Amino acid sequence: MIPVKQLEKRAEKLKEDIDHAKVYMGERVTDGAILKVKREGTLVTAFVSLSDDMGVITLVELYDKDGDMLVTRNVNIEKTPDIGYMAVVEIDVRNEVR
Repeated sequence: MIPVKQLEKRAEKLKEDIDHAKVYMGERVTDGAILKVKREGTLVTAFVSLSDDMGVITLVELYDKDGDMLVTRNVNIEKTPDIGYMAVVEIDVRNEVR
């Protein structure tokens, strides 16, 4: 079992590494700006601003500073012109014993 302190250190490193996002609307891919990243214990939460394009967002991907994908999140967000949108992606760093 990994001590909680070590899991929190890994979560902090992950928080610092989150760099950019990609947002998928059908076959269109746009950049999503990382508005904020926070960590509470082992939970890392990234707030991603979605593009100004209208349509149905189906996928959000987070990438690290090296351009490697960290996580994908399937979503179903229909954007309309009258509301601003943000995606929230959570990553929980935890023990999994196999």
